[in-house]
Amino acid sequence: MNRGWRPVSIVHHGKQYSSQGRRAPTRSRARTEAMLMPDDAEWRAEPLRRPRIDGPQPATVVGPEGEEIYIGEFSRVKVQFPWGREGKHDEHSSCWIQVAQNWAGATWGHMAIPRIGQEVIVVNLDGDPEVGQAVRHRFRSRGRPRRSARLRGRRFVEGRFA
Repeated sequence: MNRGWRPVSIVHHGKQYSSQGRRAPTRSRARTEAMLMPDDAEWRAEPLRRPRIDGPQPATVVGPEGEEIYIGEFSRVKVQFPWGREGKHDEHSSCWIQVAQNWAGATWGHMAIPRIGQEVIVVNLDGDPEVGQAVRHRFRSRGRPRRSARLRGRRFVEGRFA
């Protein structure tokens, strides 16, 4: 015991019955448990578990003031989460995240880029906070789509591009 020790964990236990006066079942007690190891032994803390984000998260697409669309390489966007306290709803609010498309291939596909201010639903692949992907665009009360006063034709609009 006459050597240097390194604490690995310390737990304190205590009970104090002074508020019960004479009816206290026993005197106050205190106990300390310590796990120690020799100070010359090699030791490393157990690595922390990687955090997970399970389930979809709503977010708002952000970018520089005065811009309508702000995209990076591969048509990625930046977002601000409602729980993000440090973001300022600008181009510095997050890293670039990919936007999932409903139809994509090597030489064909469809691209719908969310605009600044639009709400998107973000999921994290395998719960990994480093791999977020906007999978849906969502209308909010102030960003509803325009509607015709009268429905014409078969109540749909179709566009084809060659």
